[in-house]
Amino acid sequence: MLPPLVHGVVAIGVAALQLAAPSQVVVLPTTVEGDAPTTVAKKFDAASKAGISDAGAESVSTPDGCANETCAAEAAGPRGYILSTTVAVKGSDYTITTRLTDGAGTVVDEQSEPCEICTYEEAGEALQEMVAKSVGPIAEAAPPPPPPTDTGPPPPPSPPTAAESTGETDGGPNPKVLGGVGIAATAVGASAIVGGIVLFVLNERPVKNNCEGPHIDADGDCEFRYNTLGGGAGLAIGGAVALGVGVGLLLLRRGGSASAGSGKVDVSASRGGLRLRF
Repeated sequence: MLPPLVHGVVAIGVAALQLAAPSQVVVLPTTVEGDAPTTVAKKFDAASKAGISDAGAESVSTPDGCANETCAAEAAGPRGYILSTTVAVKGSDYTITTRLTDGAGTVVDEQSEPCEICTYEEAGEALQEMVAKSVGPIAEAAPPPPPPTDTGPPPPPSPPTAAESTGETDGGPNPKVLGGVGIAATAVGASAIVGGIVLFVLNERPVKNNCEGPHIDADGDCEFRYNTLGGGAGLAIGGAVALGVGVGLLLLRRGGSASAGSGKVDVSASRGGLRLRF
């Protein structure tokens, strides 16, 4: 036999589940009056169930052979409802009537609206809207979950943030990251400047493998010469920029950006070599 405390906990749990469950509505087969195909009733039944779903409730089909509110009340239970629908058809005009009762047989809502010069589809849409309007007030949404009563062990540490992953700190970028990026930028910039100097030196020099026979003029000058001035200038300028960025990052890493004069780095290149001025 369970202790009284356990009984109380079980009862509270069952009540919570009942409150969280949406309302159930038993749908009686639609009664169609007038000149209409027998298959139309099933379309109206589907429209009624769609309206119940739109309202946030749950539709339940009647047991086999059940076509009245008495047997439907047994399927609905004490917290359920019964929906009955009548559609009177006269030519292209419809009169749609809905009736919603609770498990005790009390009328909760009753509506009757015309649908003049309508098709079967339009009448079904009108029925769906009527049912949603009728069932909406009694539809129950699940309540929010209760706050936890047992805090349990502390949560695991959160993964590193994007700033921590990239090496940033509260005071700015990580010095190690600055140093690595600065060294790489300096190396790339220096290499580019050396390449630009080589292209400067090569400019206007004859292409030796094409300086034979008709490619040499009367003065002995070769017709074909290297044209590398533009490429050398672009490479040298790009290298100077990269080198300046790299040196600046290295100075920033060492904390010398505020004490190293104006913080500017002048880079100049010539055929004699590379010169830096801080």
